[in-house]
Amino acid sequence: MLRTFSDEEISLLRAKRQGEVFITYGSQRAFIRVELTQEELRLWNKKWYFEKYGLNLSNYEEVQKICYDAHLHPEQIVCYCTSTRADEVAATILQGADTPDKISQRTGLRLNVLS
Repeated sequence: MLRTFSDEEISLLRAKRQGEVFITYGSQRAFIRVELTQEELRLWNKKWYFEKYGLNLSNYEEVQKICYDAHLHPEQIVCYCTSTRADEVAATILQGADTPDKISQRTGLRLNVLS
């Protein structure tokens, strides 16, 4: 049996966007969009992670140096309450955060302690 699709469904099928799927099963139809969490995106595609969260990938070597100078692995969690990692703090410092309060505002680090 040949199925017909609406213009909107055809548009979804042609888009070929990553993380989106259009499923048909008999007469049932569903559109699903998968949104990665910040951590999932970081693990899956660092380049997209840096772009989405306003970090500069070209500075990642500098981020790593800051982390290693502090005796931390870049992916080491430094705040379990907010799941903030060392590389996020280092990137924030490179973006101009020069006080603990500015780092907290940008990363969420220490916010649970301060409130």
